[in-house]
Amino acid sequence: MPTIIKLLIPLCLLVLPLAGCGSNKDANKNSDQATESHEGTSQTNPNTGKSEAENQAKDTQNNADSQTGQSSSSDSSQDDQGDSSQDAHQSSPPKTIHQAMEDTAHALKTSVPLILPTDASLAEGTYLTSVTKSEKWFYQVKLYEVDQPTEVNSGAAGKGKSIGTVEGTEYKNSAAAKKAITHYYQVDQPNIDLGHNIKGESSAGAGHSYIIWNEGRWSLSIDTPTDPANQTTQFDTGKTLAKEIVDYLESHTLPAPQSIGSITVHAWKDSPSITVFWQNHEMTYKISSQTDPLGVLKLAVSMKAF
Repeated sequence: MPTIIKLLIPLCLLVLPLAGCGSNKDANKNSDQATESHEGTSQTNPNTGKSEAENQAKDTQNNADSQTGQSSSSDSSQDDQGDSSQDAHQSSPPKTIHQAMEDTAHALKTSVPLILPTDASLAEGTYLTSVTKSEKWFYQVKLYEVDQPTEVNSGAAGKGKSIGTVEGTEYKNSAAAKKAITHYYQVDQPNIDLGHNIKGESSAGAGHSYIIWNEGRWSLSIDTPTDPANQTTQFDTGKTLAKEIVDYLESHTLPAPQSIGSITVHAWKDSPSITVFWQNHEMTYKISSQTDPLGVLKLAVSMKAF
């Protein structure tokens, strides 16, 4: 064998392992980058610290246990649909409140216990629809009154008259959920009779008139202006509204909070608002609106699980 060939053979044997080593390093680098990229997209519930990846893994196992035999491609296509997409089960725009809420429940992509209103104060000849937003740990439903049946999450839905917003939020535990409830007060010095054996506490200051009372685990408060120029035309005084609410709740039952709940009414002409806010285990639920307080209470007393 020629001498030059004898010299080249050891060199080739030395170069080949080095080339393979470089390829393995590049592959490992690409794998690490892919892992970092995947981890960077994980979303975390700020209230519980649970990552979206953890929730998805749990949901995947639950789906496998309860839906054996369904194709994985079908499940994937449903997960990819956002709240802005029309749910495939909707065959026609909802003509009843019940159908509107059924369509709304199907549109929400959340893992938390879902409750929605089953009744609403609608003008004669109008319909209910909604626009939804959801995460695994949260959901929001904006309710609209429309002149004709309108699909949930359609472009026309959000152009209706707003009648309220329903939200559900998951927290780390019951204590954290309870802490999130705002404007809860305990009446210590009742000085006003609101009827039905309920006494409230009335006070005033800095242009505001306040009435606060308790019913069961609920705290209710009304803030009205002392200046007639800022008063709403719906009722003449805060006491009038307080008595109307007490009368209504005498024959209608609010959801039962695990610990506490609050109803806050800001009855000012230019900035009216009402919020119904309560805790149930690790969940809080909220209904808010800038419309008629009794209309919002009608939503609250009709809340049911879906």
